[in-house]
Amino acid sequence: MPGLKCHPLLSIVIISIFFTLTASAQTVSTLVSGPANFDDALTLDPEGNLYASYYSGAMVSKISPAGLVTTFATGLSNPNGSVWGPDGNLYLAEAGANRIWKISPDGEATIHKSGIHGPAGLVFDQNGNLIIAQYADSRVSILDPQGNVSTLMSGQGLAGPVGLQMDGAGNLYIGNFNNGTILKRTAEGEVTQLADLPGWLGFIALVDETIYATGFQANRIYQINTDGSGLSVLSGTGSPGRQDGDVDSATFDGPNGIVASPDGDKLYISEYNSNSLRVISGLNATASVSENVVPDHKVQLNNYPNPFNPITNIKYALATEGMVCLKVFDAHGRLVETLIDTQQGAGSHEVRFEGKYLASGVYFSRLEIDGEVQTTKMLLTK
Repeated sequence: MPGLKCHPLLSIVIISIFFTLTASAQTVSTLVSGPANFDDALTLDPEGNLYASYYSGAMVSKISPAGLVTTFATGLSNPNGSVWGPDGNLYLAEAGANRIWKISPDGEATIHKSGIHGPAGLVFDQNGNLIIAQYADSRVSILDPQGNVSTLMSGQGLAGPVGLQMDGAGNLYIGNFNNGTILKRTAEGEVTQLADLPGWLGFIALVDETIYATGFQANRIYQINTDGSGLSVLSGTGSPGRQDGDVDSATFDGPNGIVASPDGDKLYISEYNSNSLRVISGLNATASVSENVVPDHKVQLNNYPNPFNPITNIKYALATEGMVCLKVFDAHGRLVETLIDTQQGAGSHEVRFEGKYLASGVYFSRLEIDGEVQTTKMLLTK
């Protein structure tokens, strides 16, 4: 089809529709307006109640689905990460006293293990072992059901590990508070770096093949592909605040704890600076819209780094040969630049996009081949 060219009006219409659907699908709201008695890690029980650590306030709060905050456990020294165990009890890292607590659903607390230096994040593996991120030692340890402690990782890129998640294949994901990096350790022990976020990193949540992370100092919520192929800003302008609404305009103030709803449609986020609880909703709704608008059997599109300043590389893979049109638009659907408008063969392709003279904000790359379209969001930060 040598005579086929990109249709500029069609491009603007499609990108505008995509932006409208995305904006309406993902929103930020405030469930608990601070100051409340929590500022740190979050976990969720089967009934939908949240348990939030108050690192600077020596307690754990229980938050009902309606946003009612009550006291769950008190008398703690810097309570940090927590996780519900296979036995139905809440396990809590007490960073200030070097202990792991076991707390029943009705709040009865017993010391599970002492002598764990600086425990932070917790997660259980498939064998019932408790994996512990030790912030103070930059170490990840294993506490087995018999009470024995051994080292799983030391060094290997650890820098104040706090956030921990594990997938069904036994891959362990680790968020470093000190330098903002996220590591992946396979079940075989291979360690790779998936992302490097600006500033301190609070905690991480895992939903399918996506990691969500709180940018404590950046005042943003990030999403990272578990295969290391992409990093993007899910929400937060970067300015501190508590503005609700669309994910692109919402603001956060020291986001720290994060946990996903069981269906992956919501993220609950605690704020350290405001002692508030924020909610990002509609993650599944946006995914379904993207699947309807963008058939994935023809094209695949992403860019890295994302966010970028001022250069990013746009990568795409074509299943078949065809007339390819790749354009960049701003958030209002206005054409910024046409990068590709030619016949290309099947396989992987990559093109460089430079935003040196553009203002900070959201931009979209739009790829079309033989009438099928894929669009991805890019964030330019200066």
